[in-house]
Amino acid sequence: MKHSSTINAPADVVQRIISDAENWPIFFTPTVACERNRRDEAHEELRLWARKGELDTTVSWRSSRQFSADRRNVTFQQLEPAPPLTEMTGVWTIRDIDEKSTELTLSHTLAAADEDALRAAQTITDYNSTVELANIKTLAETYGSSLSEHIVRSQDEVWIDADVHEVFMPLWEVNMWPDFLDHVGAVTVHSQGINQQRFSMELGRNAEQAHSVESVRVARPDQWVAFKQIQTPAGVYGHAGTWTFEEAEGGTRVTVRHLALLERAGNVSLPDLVTRLSASLSQSSLSTLAAIKRLTA
Repeated sequence: MKHSSTINAPADVVQRIISDAENWPIFFTPTVACERNRRDEAHEELRLWARKGELDTTVSWRSSRQFSADRRNVTFQQLEPAPPLTEMTGVWTIRDIDEKSTELTLSHTLAAADEDALRAAQTITDYNSTVELANIKTLAETYGSSLSEHIVRSQDEVWIDADVHEVFMPLWEVNMWPDFLDHVGAVTVHSQGINQQRFSMELGRNAEQAHSVESVRVARPDQWVAFKQIQTPAGVYGHAGTWTFEEAEGGTRVTVRHLALLERAGNVSLPDLVTRLSASLSQSSLSTLAAIKRLTA
């Protein structure tokens, strides 16, 4: 299978988007979470979680990627293919058309247990690849070399005097949130699977702050929850992150990391927008953790 796109941006801009896998949850519509396990100059190993085409399901696999010396070719292989696949390999090929435009090609070779399974996998791969190439084109043409300046990161850490499972469960059972989180007005769970869920929320303490978000989450119970907003507030292109839980000093240390991408700003100061969004994300996390502290006291 082969998918191609002509992008009105320099090849270096396109290459950085493809190389920066840890930001894919805010870059690529299908990608929910990325965990980098190994990396050196020419090679990396990742675990990825992604939406399964148009289906309301998230799948996970472990992947190895190899970079050419000029980073214009990135070959990949699924080390633990996501069913129904038994094998997947492929390559990203980045070719300069001229100084301001690039041809990007994404090729896949798939294998599955039978013809029906192969056709299903081809349909999903075709859908996700088409979406990802469109995402790359939009990001490269909209942000150009300023993409990294629009990325917002925040991290907060809180110790809670309760065991890990007591802290994990109220954060995972999202239908409970309106009962103890003041800023959550209502929650609708659209789908719930094994260690994965999709839900929407009505947020805001007053009419001026009110807005809706929709999220997908995956979890490794009592260890971490990863989230991705698939419907974001105004001004935010993408938002994802993790909640991690560790036994510490007879209780639980919770670390919350947010990763967000601001939409291109007009005449507003970009550093001010970054600061405001980072502060807002931290405030939301700390408010939630304070409520969990009270709930588990």
